[in-house]
Amino acid sequence: AEFAGGQVLEGVVDVIARETHPEIVELHLSEVERLLGKGFDRDSVASTLERLDMKVEGDDPLRVTVPTFRPDVTRPADLIEEVARVHGYDKFPATVPTGSAGLLTETQKRTRKARQVLVGLGLSQTVTLPFVSDDDLAALDRSNQIEDLVRVQNPLREEEGRLRPTLLPSLLNAARYNLSHGARSAAFFETGRVFLPAPSPGDARLPHQPMRLAWAATGRLGAQGMEVAGVEADGRSSIALLRALLKALGHDDISLESGADLPGMHPGRSARVALAGEEIGVVGELSPSAARSYELPGRVAVAELDLEALVAPLERSVAASPSIYPFVDFDLSFVANDDLTAAEILESTTNAAGALLESADVFDEFRGGDLGDGERAIAITYRLRAADRTLTNEEVAPVRSEMIAAGESLGARLRGAG
Repeated sequence: AEFAGGQVLEGVVDVIARETHPEIVELHLSEVERLLGKGFDRDSVASTLERLDMKVEGDDPLRVTVPTFRPDVTRPADLIEEVARVHGYDKFPATVPTGSAGLLTETQKRTRKARQVLVGLGLSQTVTLPFVSDDDLAALDRSNQIEDLVRVQNPLREEEGRLRPTLLPSLLNAARYNLSHGARSAAFFETGRVFLPAPSPGDARLPHQPMRLAWAATGRLGAQGMEVAGVEADGRSSIALLRALLKALGHDDISLESGADLPGMHPGRSARVALAGEEIGVVGELSPSAARSYELPGRVAVAELDLEALVAPLERSVAASPSIYPFVDFDLSFVANDDLTAAEILESTTNAAGALLESADVFDEFRGGDLGDGERAIAITYRLRAADRTLTNEEVAPVRSEMIAAGESLGARLRGAG
C-alpha cells in the first residue's frame, strides 16, 4: 500500500484449491504379524503410530487417523512400514525365505536338458536376431511365403526386413560366416520363436509365434583327434542326432515319413517327424541348391522341430523288470519297391510279432545284383524274448511266419524266397 498505491481491505480471504481430510486406515494386527513377524501386539503398534501424530482407536482392527501432512500413508502396508522403521530394521532377525519360488518348471527343466544333450553331441548353441531377407527365403524355396510374412517397420538392415518363419536361415548364415573365417566345420543349434502368417491363438492381433528347435551342421561332428575322425554331417547323422535327443527326453513313439516335397530339403534324404502321431517338424539334409546359395560346401545336416511338443511334461512311466530268460535273434530281408518305406515294413512286421517282440532295427539297404530297377532289399534284425519262460523253436517259428506274411501283405517279399 505504501510503495505501490494498493488498498488494504478489511478481513481475511482463504482460498483452498483442494480440500484435504485426514485419511482413516484400518489395520489388522494379523497383517502386521504376517509382514513383520511376532512380537507386535496392539499396545506396541498403537504406541508407535501415536508417536507419529496419528490417532489410534479400536482393538483389532485398529482405526488409524493419518494427519494430512502425511499424504504418503494411505494403506495398511504404509502403516506397517512406519512401525518397522520406528522399531528399527536392524532389530529384525535374519531369516531365509521358504517356498517354491525360484524353482524351474518341468518344461524349463526339459528345455535345459535338450540344450545339454545337443551340446554333448558336439553342437554349439547360437542366439541370432529374428530377421530374415527375401533372398534367404528364396534359397530355401519359400518365395511363395514372402508376401504373407510380418514386415518390420524400421529394420536394422533394409535387406532383412521380415520376421523369420523358420530358424534355418539364421543357422545357415552362422555356418557360412564361420567357414568363411577359416573354420573347418560348423555345427549350431538354436531355440527361438518363429513368426507365421496366422493369428496367435492367444491374441488375434499378433502373429502366431511358436517356439522351435533347429540345428544345422556341415563338416565333421563330434570329437576329433588323432584316433577319432568324427562323423560326417549328412542326413543320416541328422537323424541320429534326432534319435539321441528324443531318447534323452523320454520319447519313444516317434515315426519318420519321407519328405520328398519339403521346401529346401534334399528330396531323398529328408523326412517328416511325427511324435505320437502328430507332425512336429522335419529332419535330414539340406538340398544341394540351397547349400550352394548359402555357400556351404558338402552336405549339410539340418532339422527344425516344435520345441513345445518336445519338452512337454511326460506321463510318469512304470518300470518293468527285465526278463531273465534268453532271447532269440533273427534277420529278415524284404525286397520292396521304392514307394514302400522301411518304416511301413517295420511297423507291420513288429505288430505281427506281438508281445514277444523286444526290439527291431533296420540295419542295411541293398540295391543292384539280382534286384530289378526301382527295387531294394531292406534288412531288419528282430529280437524275441518271453518274460516268464525260455522260448522254443516251436513258439518262434509261427511268430516268424506271421511277421513274413505281414511284410508280404504290403507288397514286399522275403529275399531268397521262391
